Amino acid sequence: MTNRRIAFLLAWTFLLLLVAAATDLTSPPPPLGKEQSPASKVLADKQWVLFEDNNHGFRVEHPSDWTITTLIEQQRPYAEPEKIIRKYAFAGPEGYTTLSVFLSNGLDLASWLKNQNEASPNLFPAMGANGTVAGHPAVVFMVDDNLIAFTGNDQYVFRFWHPMSDDLA
Repeated sequence: MTNRRIAFLLAWTFLLLLVAAATDLTSPPPPLGKEQSPASKVLADKQWVLFEDNNHGFRVEHPSDWTITTLIEQQRPYAEPEKIIRKYAFAGPEGYTTLSVFLSNGLDLASWLKNQNEASPNLFPAMGANGTVAGHPAVVFMVDDNLIAFTGNDQYVFRFWHPMSDDLA
């Protein structure tokens, strides 16, 4: 149970530190304090690097020993604009997280999630924002053993997906 709790805390810490969905927002890992979890300390002790996707307007900080793999890359004009247009996997010794990029089609996050849920019922719960990622409203929830966060800007919706059961930590 302790490993599961550490994995959960690691996922949350990684997700919160990882995202800089706006082009001008990034933040270094928080300074170590007495109240930080062991998972936070593992990530805080790492060297961090910046990954930039200028085509989709975001920057993501990740531990330098993690690899980035492009899993999906639709070319413009998009053959399937309603589906994932780009998907990355960030993987390292502590586990992995995927980042999927969707077109927002001019919808705010809540409306986009509602449309997605109508197109694919029960894929994920459509709900209002219950958090923030890089200063943007976010919808964060668990489905089965997956930690999922959606956020977006005027042009794109970003989904972070962290499978807790596949975590190596």
